[in-house]
Amino acid sequence: MTQAWNIIIPVHNPPTSLLENLRKLDIASPGAIARVILVDDGSSNDVPRQALLRFPALTYLQGDGELWWCGAMKLGMAHALEKGAKVIVWLNHDCVPEANTLERLVDVALEDGIGAVSAWCHSFDAPEFPVNPGFRGLRAIPLDELRTSERVVVDGLNGNCVAINSAAIRSVGLPDSIKHPHYGDGPYTYLLHKSGFHNLVLTTANAFLEREYDRCVSIKWRCAFLNKPLSEKLKDYFFSMKSKFHWVTKYHDTVVFRGYPMAPFAYLGSMVNALIEITTGHFLLISTTRASRLAKICDEYDGVYPKHGMTKSLLLI
Repeated sequence: MTQAWNIIIPVHNPPTSLLENLRKLDIASPGAIARVILVDDGSSNDVPRQALLRFPALTYLQGDGELWWCGAMKLGMAHALEKGAKVIVWLNHDCVPEANTLERLVDVALEDGIGAVSAWCHSFDAPEFPVNPGFRGLRAIPLDELRTSERVVVDGLNGNCVAINSAAIRSVGLPDSIKHPHYGDGPYTYLLHKSGFHNLVLTTANAFLEREYDRCVSIKWRCAFLNKPLSEKLKDYFFSMKSKFHWVTKYHDTVVFRGYPMAPFAYLGSMVNALIEITTGHFLLISTTRASRLAKICDEYDGVYPKHGMTKSLLLI
């Protein structure tokens, strides 16, 4: 493959597993480290610096701590475009592609009319539980479709391991890190779709994730294990920059960006639903035992997530 391409990995206080994941990346895609642009958004630990010392061929960009995921990706993408990249790969620090996965994604991304193409991710500790790679309309892609089709056309993609055609990026512009500071993967890839580019999931191109199952369960159950005052939980979900329920982010994604006729009502409904789930989860925290809560959540998510992984993740909240 002669085409120039880069891999953007945004980090903020990453765990030491970043170093091992970079090692695995170098094995899976020989020479890939030289394509990596590591965007360190103001980490207070020294793991990003350790990564640079261990892998000096990568490019290191320093952020100020205010970039968040979308701003870090934007900074890395701008650098890659300036250097002439034909394809830009989003890769989260906890995601490790299988051998030849990135090369296959890049090849498909270079096809005419393609906007973005994603690998299909699975859990490191439980590969039988796949990760939803994207959406069509307001719904996740059905598992049966992913299991039976090599190329699945979608509206938008989750940003774990995604290759994007640089021509498409130049056409629509870089991600809007103001409107979508942290959860900008879906909105940006949806913008590609809305602008006439094709987004795909390449289901035979695989990657593996270190999953935090507490982030996968409902707000109710997360709040049922989060030992904080109700006021802090409400602040986290409604007013923090990172929260996907931050009102500015949610408003721009649902109302302004997608432009559905019923979007204002969907927006209000999502906020009301979040409020109900937060208060319900907090009531479960103060009124039931931890053992009881674990039993109930394992029953509810039986067959959806592995019990051992989910229990471990919840107890670390």
